[in-house]
Amino acid sequence: MTFFLSFADFTVYADKANAVNFGRLGFKRGWRLNSKTWRRNWRACFGNEYRPELNPYADSFFAFFACFPGFKANATAPMAAEFDRLASYMAWTKQEAAIYRTQAWNTEFERAYGTDASKLEGWKALCEKCSIEPAPQSVKKCKKALANVHVNLCDLADAWRTGEKVKLFPSFAALRRYTIPARIFPLTDAKADGYAKALLKKFFLRPSV
Repeated sequence: MTFFLSFADFTVYADKANAVNFGRLGFKRGWRLNSKTWRRNWRACFGNEYRPELNPYADSFFAFFACFPGFKANATAPMAAEFDRLASYMAWTKQEAAIYRTQAWNTEFERAYGTDASKLEGWKALCEKCSIEPAPQSVKKCKKALANVHVNLCDLADAWRTGEKVKLFPSFAALRRYTIPARIFPLTDAKADGYAKALLKKFFLRPSV
């Protein structure tokens, strides 16, 4: 397909469908799934509009890891553990790992909760994962219910895929001890995402108590 020839640093896998190769290219270039950039390039590649059901990957967890030939991801393992294993496999420097870590967590958190913080469904999903049941029926009430809940963002992302119950902490200080240094959600990603941004303020910018 001539579309891929525009990207000299990208290797097309002849045994993979064009949609899969497009997905690999998108993650390599940092195009967010279903973003304006993703949709624009999809049109250029396939000549039609992108629809969510055309997602070349059934699971965003594998969508990220599928970009790295030879690496087999374990869908039942925590994202952080699998990413560390991938970083070792790829022999990345700290700077390289930091760039890819943001992409990895972005795909996982978006799949679980979405990006539009005005959507009640996402807030209700967060409440339910934080054992707030029944979930409030408005965004404002969901935010209020979550205000005093202490959970780790990485755990929240993992819980959607693994089905495990999210660990709740009795205080911000306890959460901080648990989070640093190994369970920190990438700050640039948290600032860009609607739900994570709201949670970031509560988790990381308030004094320890």
